[in-house]
Amino acid sequence: MFEVFGMLYGVRFEEVQNAPVWSPDVRLYRVTNTTDNATVGYLYLDLYPRDGKYSSFMESTLIKGRVKDSVYPVPVVAVVANCPAPANGTPSLLSMYDMESLFHETGHAMHDILPPPRTEHFPGQAYRGTLLRRHRRPWKNG
Repeated sequence: MFEVFGMLYGVRFEEVQNAPVWSPDVRLYRVTNTTDNATVGYLYLDLYPRDGKYSSFMESTLIKGRVKDSVYPVPVVAVVANCPAPANGTPSLLSMYDMESLFHETGHAMHDILPPPRTEHFPGQAYRGTLLRRHRRPWKNG
C-alpha cells in the first residue's frame, strides 16, 4: 500500500521507532516528500481488532495542517481498521473488503496529510478545492 501511495504522490513512509501509541499493535509512520525529504505529516495505523476498539474502518485527523498565526503544524492522522492480525508467524490475509476499506481510509489520510492547503480555511475533509478531486480521482470506481 505504501508503495502505491508513494508512487502516486511522491512520498515515502518511514516507521517511527518507540513512538507514543495507545496500543502495542499501533504503528506510527513519518511521511516525507521524495524531492527534499521534508516531513509532510505523520500517519498512525491501528489495524487489528481488540476489546473496546471501534469495530469498523475509519480515518481521523488528530492535528490539522493549516496555517494559523503564521505557523503550519505538521498534520497527524490515524487510520483505524479491523483487519485480521498475523498469527504464528503467518502474515495477515486481507479480504477484498478489508483491502478496499484500508486503501479508502488511507486515501482520506493522504488527503489530510498532503499540502496544500496551507492557507485554506478548511483543510481535510471540509476542503472543496481541486486538491480533494486530485487526490480522490485514482480511487474512484469507473
